[in-house]
Amino acid sequence: MDMSQYLREMAHAVQTFIPAVWVEHDNVNVISAKVAKLEAATTDGYQRVQEILQVDEADEDGLATALHWDTYFGVDKETYHAGKELDALRQQEDARAFSRSAMSSTILHFAKQGISVVHGDLKGSPPGRDVHGICLSELIWMGRNQGLHWEEGGFGKGVTAVFDKLAAADAVFGDYTDRSMGFEIVSLLGWRDYAAFESDLQSLS
Repeated sequence: MDMSQYLREMAHAVQTFIPAVWVEHDNVNVISAKVAKLEAATTDGYQRVQEILQVDEADEDGLATALHWDTYFGVDKETYHAGKELDALRQQEDARAFSRSAMSSTILHFAKQGISVVHGDLKGSPPGRDVHGICLSELIWMGRNQGLHWEEGGFGKGVTAVFDKLAAADAVFGDYTDRSMGFEIVSLLGWRDYAAFESDLQSLS
């Protein structure tokens, strides 16, 4: 079986997993940006109150008081509700973190199996593009091994070498002995859709 045939067989599965991995991640980013904006507006409002009081300690015209309550009943309450929404979403994200990592590791497994089916093993595969000094085929292979077997510990030299190199480029990968890096690898590879996955696998034909 060549890579094109393999990809045809796996297309539906990969097209199902990749969007599922990214939906919650993108939603959290949207809410986080909203809360950060509201928090900044709240801080600015209260700072303006303090500035007015420093200039006019008596606040004779009531401007600082009005601004304080306008901030409290307006943007501050919006921040509170957005914060609750974010907390709820973060709880959902935490509950789904294992699922997201598992799905990402499964995507890496699909890619690793493509290499195995077409080339037999890693040594027989073309290297593919460079990612932080690591060739694509090795990153897929070792990323899959880490993602599916991290709980067992005792990684082989290949996994350790790859993830130590990744950790030198991005500190997030320093956690590779403590949790699955499946999502981080899929993110690093830029696999946000099937086309990106297919293009990388075809480069390993």
